Amino acid sequence: MNLDLTGKRILITSGTSVLGCAFIRRAVQEGAAVFFTHHTNDKVARELKELGARGFQANLSKTSEIDRLETEVKSFTSTLGGLIHNAALVRIGQFKT
Repeated sequence: MNLDLTGKRILITSGTSVLGCAFIRRAVQEGAAVFFTHHTNDKVARELKELGARGFQANLSKTSEIDRLETEVKSFTSTLGGLIHNAALVRIGQFKT
């Protein structure tokens, strides 16, 4: 499938996850300016930055971090053409019946 994302600005949350990396790699390949968030995986974030994506470290479970992220992204662009909200909070536990 051929996508033309040239000139589009896209924000992808949880960019260092397996799915997030795939989104970022494809969007960059198709010409998009990609912004992404990551929480702790600095190694993968560096690799994605080397591809041309711009990463922001943020814990999206905290409102103050989301506010900071908004300010930082706005310093690079005033509009986004797309958002892939790939971040999720997962709690592993046992259901009791």
